[in-house]
Order: sequence, then C-alpha cells, then structure tokens
Amino acid sequence: MRAPELKLVEIIFNPRDEENPNVARPGRLFVMPGDDVKFTTKNTGVTIWIPNAKELFGIGAEYFLFDIERDGESKILTVSEGLAKGREYPYAVYCRDGNDFAEGNTAPRMIIEEEE
Repeated sequence: MRAPELKLVEIIFNPRDEENPNVARPGRLFVMPGDDVKFTTKNTGVTIWIPNAKELFGIGAEYFLFDIERDGESKILTVSEGLAKGREYPYAVYCRDGNDFAEGNTAPRMIIEEEE
C-alpha cells in the first residue's frame, strides 16, 4: 500500500485577457484515497465550490464552499477512502479580484487514480 501524498492546486489570478487567463493548476488533478489536496492562491482571494465534497472529502452537505483570502493562505482537504476508480469530481474557483472564474485546461476537476 502506498503512502498518501500531498497534491497541490494553485489558483493564479491574471488580468483577464486571452493570453493570461485566471487558471487553476493543474486543471485535472489525479488523486488517490488518503491523499491531501492543498489549495493555494496567487494574486487574489478566491472562493472554491466543490459540489460532491461529502463523497470526495467527507465534509459539507452535498457541497462545500470555502474562501482563501490572500497569498500565503491555504486549505488542505483529505481524499476519502473507498471512492470508485476513475470517478471525476468537478469544482469551481471564483477569483474575487477579477470578478471571474479560473479555468483549467478543462473545467477543473479531481480524478481518482487506480492504485499501482
């Protein structure tokens, strides 16, 4: 059995234009049960909405909404045990300074990996 890992989601605010959109990196985060997911931000305060947080992290009702106020702050959540392999969990990130949402290379989501 592998040891849980710390996975990082970084939200970067840029003035809205085609070359420098607001981004959530990585856009697709692969996680395994027991992993910790650390959400951080650069250049903006954010609000993050995770629709299936009760299943994914064992918190909230059917969703979990939380704020990260500024650079240097973060939130760490632990991925629940017993999740179906390949299941995808979308989430949304609102960047307050630009009054807009962050993008990934697709809509941001967390995907449960298969154990090696």
